[in-house]
Amino acid sequence: MFTYPIVLTLLSLIPLFLIFFIIRGVARAAALQRIGDSELVRSLLSQVSPARRRWKSFLWLCSLAMLILALARPIWGIQSELVRTQGVQVVLALDISRSMNAQDVAPSRMQRMIFDMLDLVNQLEGNDVGIVVFAGDSYVYMPMTYDTGATRVFLSNISSDMTTVQGTNIAAAIESALSMFDSRTSAQPVIVMASDGENHEIDPENIAQVASENNIIIHTIGYGTEEGGLIPIYDQFGNLYNYASDNNDELITSILNADTLRRISQATGGIYQQAGVTNAVTTLAENIAQLESGELREELVTRPVERFGIFVALAILLLSIEILLPETQEKKV
Repeated sequence: MFTYPIVLTLLSLIPLFLIFFIIRGVARAAALQRIGDSELVRSLLSQVSPARRRWKSFLWLCSLAMLILALARPIWGIQSELVRTQGVQVVLALDISRSMNAQDVAPSRMQRMIFDMLDLVNQLEGNDVGIVVFAGDSYVYMPMTYDTGATRVFLSNISSDMTTVQGTNIAAAIESALSMFDSRTSAQPVIVMASDGENHEIDPENIAQVASENNIIIHTIGYGTEEGGLIPIYDQFGNLYNYASDNNDELITSILNADTLRRISQATGGIYQQAGVTNAVTTLAENIAQLESGELREELVTRPVERFGIFVALAILLLSIEILLPETQEKKV
């Protein structure tokens, strides 16, 4: 397995260099023939070893191949490491209702949210991060983890197809997020809620007040615009075939409900930002970085082991032998 398999296409240079060496050998022989004096040619060639010359070319080609393999960053095997981290606990509460597919925020509310969360996770490296997804109901999508790579994979696979229960139950999302925090650590708990704020269930302010009483900060990011956008409906192959409509067959325009999100943040000492209007990710990352950190739980992290050093060492060894191997041999008497 290679980190950059595209680099392996450079191996196609090996046969090209081999052809070059063959042509060079033929040209050298032809040049010697043009001298004309067979005794002189025989004398010139008596100390040159054709076998050693071929070996030098072979070693040079092998060295080039080893360097190309090293550039492709080969990996095999895994190593485990027990990690004990200092940081804060962050739960991303992400709205996956169909209204998040509206395209009043380019390329869509959902895709913009995923891009932003990937950026935020990169800036939160070293902290514990978990993910809750919600629509008409909510559930823990990814438990708390220190593994930033795993978090990025989970985020990249989020879509509105992950639930059949439509709606936007913000209160349930906050409740699920609250259940994920470890009360045994002094690390500051934070919820980052990303939604268009179209709450169709119970008023979320009561559960937000519970979060406040437990010193849990909720930051909110609003996705959408006041003008709103139509809600696209896609088939199983991802092709657009209709837009959501109500019982009267009137197209539904989904708008950003910033007021709900703003009140949730204000109740917990958090901040509300509208995606695309403010640099929400950087602001959140800077705010979280200033919070009180604590010792997070130990976690066994497994990582693939890169082996490029082996191939670099082989390339150096082969190239050293090629340089030290003389083309000449002792003259036979």
